[in-house]
Amino acid sequence: MYRIFTLALALFASAALCAEEPAPAMLTRGKLLVSEDLSKMPAEFKAGKGKWEIVAGVLRGTELKDDAHAATFRRPLKSTSTIVQFSIKFEDAKTASVSINSSKGHLSRLLLTPTKVVIKKDSSDKNQSDKAELLDNNDVELKPGEWHTFILEQAGKEIVATLDGHVVGYGLHMGLDLPISNIGFTVTGGSASFKNLRIWEGTMQPSWPGMREKLAQGRVSLIEIR
Repeated sequence: MYRIFTLALALFASAALCAEEPAPAMLTRGKLLVSEDLSKMPAEFKAGKGKWEIVAGVLRGTELKDDAHAATFRRPLKSTSTIVQFSIKFEDAKTASVSINSSKGHLSRLLLTPTKVVIKKDSSDKNQSDKAELLDNNDVELKPGEWHTFILEQAGKEIVATLDGHVVGYGLHMGLDLPISNIGFTVTGGSASFKNLRIWEGTMQPSWPGMREKLAQGRVSLIEIR
């Protein structure tokens, strides 16, 4: 009886958690690929430039002046249709980003500042033959010291970002249609903290074509999706 009650309670708690999750705009969550609360240094991530440490139970990244490069933190990820969810808190950083990369190099980027959300198609060869392109940008308010939850979805040639359950960016570019090989965080100009990283495989939602049309035509900031 106790075991049944415990299982029922666990299922209820899981359902309640899912009910509180911000909803993806383009994809439906499938297989969970990565689940890191980032309260300790995650084993599969590799710190590159900058300083990465656990502070007050969350991951903090800080750019170091002597590096002359953004702080970077990356892990392998094999996927073609992906939902990336995480929470971020700006400390004094100027920018933070989620970088999605292919085997050829940089692929796409969700770039954040305290006042902007930017979606870019990145250059895989430092703009030699493959040029970076701005796909979308919108005004937001990410006050230092406040936590916010982002979802970044990429499938084929499309990429979508939501902030606390609202769409804040959409991009479409044929150059995005490559398999993903790794993903990472970057921080510039100070520190930013991260927690609750989860990554799922995704499948296209039946309602997506209608949402795509609204986004492509209007480029409307903060479209409610819940």
